[in-house]
Amino acid sequence: MPQPVKITPATLTPVLKDTDGNTLPLPSSYPKAPFQVQFNPQTLKFTYSVQTQSKEKKDAPAQFIAQGTTKLSLELWFDATLATAANRLTAQGTENVGDVRELTQQVAKFMKPYDETKKNLAPPLVRFDWGKLQFEGVMDSMDETIDLFSPTGIALRASVSISISKQEIDYLANYSVPRNNPAGTNPLQAATAGANLPQMAANAGISDWKSIAAANNIDNPRQIATGTLLNLNVSA
Repeated sequence: MPQPVKITPATLTPVLKDTDGNTLPLPSSYPKAPFQVQFNPQTLKFTYSVQTQSKEKKDAPAQFIAQGTTKLSLELWFDATLATAANRLTAQGTENVGDVRELTQQVAKFMKPYDETKKNLAPPLVRFDWGKLQFEGVMDSMDETIDLFSPTGIALRASVSISISKQEIDYLANYSVPRNNPAGTNPLQAATAGANLPQMAANAGISDWKSIAAANNIDNPRQIATGTLLNLNVSA
């Protein structure tokens, strides 16, 4: 039987540094463990910019007046109905599943000061790790969209768009992802009402639905919550 593709999850880790760039220990009250995303991003966008100012004389070249910046933008998805979220949320099942915002707020914490008892204290840096890519900077924006609710109004699925900026031009020329580990490159398919995994696999022309269940951590392949996002392209 073909083995499921092993997905390497991306992580977000808080980092505290002094003015000289030396890494400092985080306070005991601040979570230090890396936050593992539920679904890897499909795209990463890098924006490079410098601040310039034109001279008063017409046709004079622009003058460089500030250090360059690099911004990383990406989108993350979270689905509280999936079995992969069971260890992070307190409740399971279709109607009693935990609120997906319990997951998304763990991303929002990177925009909060590491010690909220002190005023005017900046949040720590955040390091994004995925494969050979490591990008460290300040999370300067987060946009959250909730697009699936339970019948009782509990938020079940959300997308989170974040941007991380650093005060230097960082081209990351050596970044590459091994071809035998295509993390986050496969589109996800949402389960419709009354769908089951063997049927979804058959409709996609896939006979090995058990590998799909294992790769997506599906506990009950005969009963899948509506809207659950599945990766069907897991067989070699």
